[in-house]
Amino acid sequence: MQIERYFQSRELQKRVQSRGQIAHQGLFITISKVADLLGFTEMQIRDIEKRGLLGPKSPTGYYHRRYGPDEIDRLALIKELIEEGYSLNKIPPNFYELWLNIQSYLYDVALSYAGEDRTYAESLAEALQHHGVKVFYDQFEKTALWGKNLYTYLSDLYQNKAKYCIMFLSKNYATKVWTNHEREAAQARAFKEHEEYILPIRLDGTAVPGMLPTISYLRWPPETAETISDIIRAKLVVS
Repeated sequence: MQIERYFQSRELQKRVQSRGQIAHQGLFITISKVADLLGFTEMQIRDIEKRGLLGPKSPTGYYHRRYGPDEIDRLALIKELIEEGYSLNKIPPNFYELWLNIQSYLYDVALSYAGEDRTYAESLAEALQHHGVKVFYDQFEKTALWGKNLYTYLSDLYQNKAKYCIMFLSKNYATKVWTNHEREAAQARAFKEHEEYILPIRLDGTAVPGMLPTISYLRWPPETAETISDIIRAKLVVS
């Protein structure tokens, strides 16, 4: 399994967080304590350091080296990779940067659609969720959305909380107040990005403000929820 795809696993994220809970208390601890907490030997940790996968820094005031939040999180992730079958020489030097890049977004994709097109959005959301993709689909988030100021919450979400925004473009999408709000928020993010952020799916040929005809689209049909899900998952791995 490619390491980037493995890093997208929600279960992995939960396990790493659980292993590294001590890190989030802001503590600096000794190598023996780290080894005991994470199931390493001290020799294994020193070998990891020699390979350039870890560089502990002692904070001011400590004579012996100490391991802080960043090092503990790295070791927790390395432990998971080892248990998954990765040998140390197969873990890339930039593994932690890859991990942080994937973790930097609450969602892999956020779906923006008109209510009349919910059937399309729901079938894609379910296909993505089935394959472990972190997807924002409002019907999955009823508890989180309840009581929130949706105008500000959704503006922030479509600008900052997903790696990609999937837009279902249609005559319904072009005329709705809320979809226009979501589109404008997503376009504000896209304006600042050097890579594509908005991934449009055309349900019909309606022109939508701000969506240039030169942008590459997927069309549904002939695409289906499963084929689009496959394309999205491939794009997440490549990115």
